[in-house]
Formats: sequence, structure tokens, C-alpha cells
Amino acid sequence: RTRHIDRLKIGDDAVSHPRQHIGYWVSPDAVASVREAIRSCPRPHDRGCDCPAHTSLGAICFAENNLDAAFEHFSSAVRLRADYLPAIFGMTKVMEARGRLDEAEQLLRFAVSAKPGSAAAEYNLGVVLAAKGNTVEAMACYVRAIEVDPRIARGGRGVGGYNLSHQPGL
Repeated sequence: RTRHIDRLKIGDDAVSHPRQHIGYWVSPDAVASVREAIRSCPRPHDRGCDCPAHTSLGAICFAENNLDAAFEHFSSAVRLRADYLPAIFGMTKVMEARGRLDEAEQLLRFAVSAKPGSAAAEYNLGVVLAAKGNTVEAMACYVRAIEVDPRIARGGRGVGGYNLSHQPGL
């Protein structure tokens, strides 16, 4: 079980940019491995077991544009551990895709307060704020993210390949 989850473990940036990983996430073997990991978990509600697996399935569904299933998997992980950032980021990406920016903003504000010092949480909040037209506050989020992890400011790969020059409203 652990071997399957470890092979598919995702970081904060993987859920933020699932299409970068589409070849990896949508492979039938990957889907089967994650589903088997969930089924074979000795304790069905073990936080260490289900959170990464549900988040991986959410990323797969999101990449396949199955937003309902993606949201359900991300939500399952968050129900098990409310501060699990990869699942929170996945939920907010689904909300963004559905145009529910106010809800995404609220959830990301929770993430920032639950995990102070998370560059990814600050960055993702900035993305949503910029999409809502709040560029001043978005820029403040980006600056805080850069203070935590200066790689975000660099183009190219940086943290999750973030490149601030391509953000909406900036």
C-alpha cells in the first residue's frame, strides 16, 4: 500500500498545476495503484493513508476535467485532515474552474492561517485575488510567498514552475 502512495505522492505544486502532470496522473496504472492503496488501507480512516491517495485521485479527475469527482476526492482528504494543503489547493482549483472565486478565496485564507509560512498557500491566494481583480492584495501575497521561498520569483521551474510575469492582472 505505502509503495503505491509513495510513488504517486504529490506536493503542493502538483495540485496547483495538474495539467503539467497529465501524462503521469492519468495513466491507468496510476489510477489503479491509488484505488488499490485506498482499498488496502488497514484502517480506512487513517489520515496518513487516505489523504495522499484521495488527493492523487482528485488530481487525476481534475486532469480529466471530471470536476465533481475531483472535488469529492479532495473533500474526502480535507474531511480527514482539515489542514491538508494539497487537497485544499485541489479544492480551490475546482472552485476556480467553476467560477466560485469567493469560496476559493475563503478556503485559501484558511490555508494561510492554518499553515503560516506556506509559500504555496500565499501564492495560490494571490492567484485567486488577481483573478478577482484585487491586484494590490494579490501582489502582497506574492511578496510574502517570495519572502518564504525566493525561487517563486524566478521564471522557469521555481516552485511548481510559477512565473509571476504571467499572472492575471499583473
